This record gives sequence, structure tokens and C-alpha cells, in this order.
Amino acid sequence: MLDILKLGADVTQEVEKDTLGGGGALETDLYAFTIKAAYFDFAKSKAMSVNLMLETATGRRLRVTEYITSGEAKGCKPYYEKDGKKFPLPGYSKMSTLCQLVTGKTIDQLTAEDKILKLYDFEARKETNQSKKVITELSGQPIKAGVFKIIEDKKSKVGDEYVATGETREVNEVGKFFNEEGKTIEEVSGGKDATFAEEWVKAHQGKTKDKSTKVAATAGAPALGNVGATGTPALSFS
Repeated sequence: MLDILKLGADVTQEVEKDTLGGGGALETDLYAFTIKAAYFDFAKSKAMSVNLMLETATGRRLRVTEYITSGEAKGCKPYYEKDGKKFPLPGYSKMSTLCQLVTGKTIDQLTAEDKILKLYDFEARKETNQSKKVITELSGQPIKAGVFKIIEDKKSKVGDEYVATGETREVNEVGKFFNEEGKTIEEVSGGKDATFAEEWVKAHQGKTKDKSTKVAATAGAPALGNVGATGTPALSFS
């Protein structure tokens, strides 16, 4: 199953650079998590995602979704093309970085097994037992993440579209992953000390990003913030 995630020698790969870029959402900060589960899923477009169920030592939970392939219309590929070159999708790069930080292996080198998880079913409007392809090497492993608190537009479904309602909500988004020691992938691969985590905290701790328009949209009009098959959606917190 994971053979399709091999990028190939013609895809330009770069080490991720170190750039500063209870109820409700977590405040912006660096958090230590345990990966309760990591599993594959698919959007209606056939785009593949990696979904993380993270939990802090105090029981705060964060769910993360990153799309690692394009949709069927673009070939369900883990890369995009620009100026005649191929590059990994942003979601693919982020999840492969996570896998390397935890296991030392890239995402296509890991194992996926069928397991039953209790997940929310939007049609049933409740949690149900669902069979998913779970990345076994990530289960129960520690990870640190720089988490942003985001204000975004609330959306409601009108026909086949999700449009802004004029109201807002607070969600979380992972900006960067660090290993258990607080090292970035660049620090790990370069044998450097763990120093960037402190810089990240100084730059971002306690700051909320407001991405909302606070303007109600109408069906048929472009909905700001909609995520395509290769985009990265906002993260939900529970």
C-alpha cells in the first residue's frame, strides 16, 4: 500500500528548514504529546491523508489531518510539479518529517495494519468503530509539536459547498514537529544541539493567528479558506 508514497529519484527533496514562521483550542506553544494513533484515510477526491490522534500528559487531545497525496483528478500523487521539477506535497513533507523524527524512517518505509479505531462519524453524528490502516510504528510514541491557535471562519454546508457564516471559531494547527528531545529534523540530521525549539517559543508563544474574514459568503461564490486535495486543513481539537 505504501509503495505509492515513494517519491522517486526525480523528486527534489530538501531537509525541512528551521524558519520561524481542557476545552477550546490549545494556546500557541510547544507541547509534548503521545501519539495515540496514526492512520490513513481518504477524502471524497481520493486524496490520501495521515491522521494523528495526539494526547498530552494531562489528557488534552489534538487531532491532526495532513493530506499526503493529491486527489484522483491529479493522479493521487505525493508530489506536485513546478517549473519542470517535482516536489513533495507540503502535507507529505510534514508527515514524513514526523515519521523520521520518531522512527528514523521515511513514511513509505513504515508498516500499515488494519485496526479498529473509535472515530467520529459525521453522518451518524456519533463515534463509531471504524477499520483504518494504522501506522503501527508511531503508536504510543512521544513527539513534540509547535502548535498555533487559529481564529477562522465558521462554515456551513450549502448544497455541495461549505461557505463562511460570518461567525468564527478557534482551532489548532501544527506549525512544526520536534522529536522527544526537542530537536528539529535539521538538527537531528546535522548532529546539532536542540536550540530552535526555544527560538520558536520566543517567537510564537501565546500569539493567536486571526485568519477569519468575519464575512458571510453565499453559495456559488469562492469560499475563502477552502482546502483542495493538496491543501492542509485546519486541525480540530477535542
